[in-house]
Amino acid sequence: MQLLERWLRTYPRSPLAREAHWWLGRSYEQAGDLGAALVQYRSVVQVGGNSELVVAARSRIAGLERPAAGLPRLAGKQMALGLSTQRLPQPSLLEGWLRSLAKAGVTTLVLEAGPEEARSQKSGGAPAGVYFRTDWALTVQDTIGQLVPLAHRQGMAVYVTVNPWRMAWVDPALGWQAQAYDAAAGQFRPSLFLDLFHPSFQEYLVGLVTDLSGSGADGVLFRAPPGTDPGERLSRFAREAVERDFGIRLAPESLRGNQRSYAPEVWRWLGWESRQSVKVLDRLAQAVRKRSATMQVGLEVHEETVTEPVAALVRYREDVLEANQGAWDFYVIMPRPSPFLGQGKGQTGVATKAVALLGDRRPIWMETRLQGGDLMKLDERLPAAIAQAGLPPGIGLWYVMPADPVP
Repeated sequence: MQLLERWLRTYPRSPLAREAHWWLGRSYEQAGDLGAALVQYRSVVQVGGNSELVVAARSRIAGLERPAAGLPRLAGKQMALGLSTQRLPQPSLLEGWLRSLAKAGVTTLVLEAGPEEARSQKSGGAPAGVYFRTDWALTVQDTIGQLVPLAHRQGMAVYVTVNPWRMAWVDPALGWQAQAYDAAAGQFRPSLFLDLFHPSFQEYLVGLVTDLSGSGADGVLFRAPPGTDPGERLSRFAREAVERDFGIRLAPESLRGNQRSYAPEVWRWLGWESRQSVKVLDRLAQAVRKRSATMQVGLEVHEETVTEPVAALVRYREDVLEANQGAWDFYVIMPRPSPFLGQGKGQTGVATKAVALLGDRRPIWMETRLQGGDLMKLDERLPAAIAQAGLPPGIGLWYVMPADPVP
């Protein structure tokens, strides 16, 4: 910050002054001085023009000013309920169900943009698509657009989850899958996951989330990357970039074995991917805010990323400190795979550590899985669930109901 301030005093009329104001604003924001950051971002905008920096500065101004005028920060017992969009009650029962949830303490309803898991062709169901209006995918039904006004009448916000690695509606023929390395055969095969670094897929994601921003929803959550062996989610574009940036070749055979035996180039690749993933997601967040300046944009991170950062870097290519470089409005901490409500322990400790790592300026939600049951009687179980959680004040409760079995 001192270097940039001195540079601006020395060269106030330089063609690079706008860029210097931008990076000074970013520095102030990361340091927690939001007032000073706003001053710098406004200096970028005052220069005028439609450059990427001006657009980004306008987005950051909207993001930093939003807490005062947009949705409230987490206070008291804030509770989100996430469930598969296909599990929603039929339209005639929907408004009464939402009313009962609001009375039970639910403040935010969380739906998926579209199914993450592909349905079996044997089920004979409709082709996979999304639940909002868009030109970038088949719209099965505009469920989100229809639900938002009903939820708002009950004082509830509506958030939508997007998993960039799992989108059942994306046609495999497009070739956007990541690669998996078959060590036994010594060759690559298509992965189960999409390749976040594929240039064409990135452009598709920008278009998709831009349309989602016009759905009327109050927020979007980018899901955490799937947990896999490093060799199960490889990107040709990432490998080429690592070779170009570091001058090293990443041999897929080097990903085998215990992480203690990894060569230095493997750790460079893992670190590179964690950084670049955040940059891609941040680009999507900017696309969201460009269309809707009031939409909240959040990031989901794994519990292990908070408690076991090295293991999480290997399994998820996720680094909580890298994740915190993005300008997120909130975070959701995903629990380990096993526990359901009442079985998990130590959530309070995880929440405390998450606040220490991510800061207390942005809301943090702790995710917990609910046992399946009658959806229409869910309001009877929620008050006890809220009382049982026992999380520190200001930490939100983010409950997720398991999806119905996929045929």
